[in-house]
Amino acid sequence: MIEKAWGAGLLALALCGCNEAEPDSEADHADADAGVRADAQSAADGGSDSFNVYVGEVEDSDVRVAILSDDSHARLFFCGSASSVGDKTHWFNLARDSDTIESEEAQFRVEAQFTAAAVSGEYKVGDETRSFSASKALRGTLSGLYEGKGDCGRLGLILIQRTPDADIEAQGACVGPGHAPEQVNPILPISLQNGSVRVEAKGQEDGIALQPAGVAPL
Repeated sequence: MIEKAWGAGLLALALCGCNEAEPDSEADHADADAGVRADAQSAADGGSDSFNVYVGEVEDSDVRVAILSDDSHARLFFCGSASSVGDKTHWFNLARDSDTIESEEAQFRVEAQFTAAAVSGEYKVGDETRSFSASKALRGTLSGLYEGKGDCGRLGLILIQRTPDADIEAQGACVGPGHAPEQVNPILPISLQNGSVRVEAKGQEDGIALQPAGVAPL
């Protein structure tokens, strides 16, 4: 296991660039209840193309995590917020042949253990290490990972909605060549429109539509 070295310093979600919004129309709830996100991300239940979606957080930090996994692949997106997006944000795209994965890429390292209901492990950036946990996204909510591409690179948006009627926690970033990861924010109110969630991004006046992410990168 990785030796822990991060100091204390929890930042409140509302103060670190996360956006919260409660679905405020019947249409929003209808989209969620119809399972559009779940169908797009989980495919047919039990089908050969099905995969699991998990969302959660890195302990004592403002970093959120989304994980997509089937029996042979896993994608993990660690997303920092306002104070940490530039140095704590990272995508992992890994082969998976067991319930445990481990990978090290440059200054980033991850160890994770999978169950049907949750993923837990440790995320290391440089000399700083913290535990993380993520629970399976609940059907009927907008919880999940949304992905797209823009001038800045690959955009990822993590939405966490703990029940169908709960507020939505949102955290996103754009990762591309030639610059540090940049924060992106959803256009409020957060809702699923034509199967996508729109976000604001530098240089994109009309915003960008992000689709539910899959195990294979866009």
